[in-house]
Amino acid sequence: MFPARLEHTHQGIAAVKKSVETSDQIRSLLLDGTDYLSNIVTNYPGNTDWRIYDHCAALTRLYAIFESFVEGILADFLGTIPSLIRYSDLGDGFHKEHRDGVAHILQRIETYRYRDLILSEIIKDYNLALSGEDEYRILPQSLLIHDQNLSLHIVDRLFTRLGIKDVINWITCHPQVKTFMNDVRGDQNTVESELKSFVQYRNEAAHGVVNDVLSKEELLIHCDFIESLCQSMYERINHRVISRRLELDTAREIGHVTEEYRDNIIVALLKNTTVKIDDRLYFMSDSYCYSSAIVNLQVDDVDTNPVTVTDMREIGLKTAVKVKKKARIIYCER
Repeated sequence: MFPARLEHTHQGIAAVKKSVETSDQIRSLLLDGTDYLSNIVTNYPGNTDWRIYDHCAALTRLYAIFESFVEGILADFLGTIPSLIRYSDLGDGFHKEHRDGVAHILQRIETYRYRDLILSEIIKDYNLALSGEDEYRILPQSLLIHDQNLSLHIVDRLFTRLGIKDVINWITCHPQVKTFMNDVRGDQNTVESELKSFVQYRNEAAHGVVNDVLSKEELLIHCDFIESLCQSMYERINHRVISRRLELDTAREIGHVTEEYRDNIIVALLKNTTVKIDDRLYFMSDSYCYSSAIVNLQVDDVDTNPVTVTDMREIGLKTAVKVKKKARIIYCER
């Protein structure tokens, strides 16, 4: 679900990392006195000032990417809710948050923040939701209001407003986040403290005096951390949508992964289904939920396409991304 949102975020973070690395390389060349760069030395701001600039630029841009992703993926989810859940079934807590959010916007409709919203459309959409019609719309801004930096608890609060609970535990247990915390921080930090540190650096970069300039390596580490957070939240949204679609029978569980090998090759025990190359399947557990296209199929070590399974059978699959053993395999109707 919503792959374009995640891909745009990956591209944005990759651009920050490339910018950090390129500036660091150019500074090294200048400090080495490379002849062919001598003509730009006159405009050289000095190593310290240049590093401060890169520090501030990288952190403020990275935070903007992070904030845009969180708000964007939740807005995408809100756009999907009407196809998944009747408004009356969203519960009193959701209804109150929605009502309060709409009231908040109506009181500030003439401010710069809400300059693109149309009063009559806000009222129309809210009345349509209350009327019980199947095709209703929820104004994203009404449920994504926050006046604080995106700490882990603020992120959790935004997800909870939309009926997605226990996000802090999900993020903490997500495989990519766990790998980062173990491999990079040696499990000496918590996800909460890591994000708090990043936000503090960003605030100082945007509003304060910069006394602690991060190295290239540390800036890249922050990029990796934010990327892992975005991936985990993306998969939490996926998990919520797929779980609901399973309840509605617009998705079905067709098996699970019994073995995993290198080069993204797995063995899957499938039941009563037909799959073919380029089909997109979802792989999920209690801590992840992502999709992958099928690259190749084998039955008894022979390439076969498509594969039809009656009853239950193990088949070999090559996927576009690495898939874990024991993952549930979900097929979604278009």
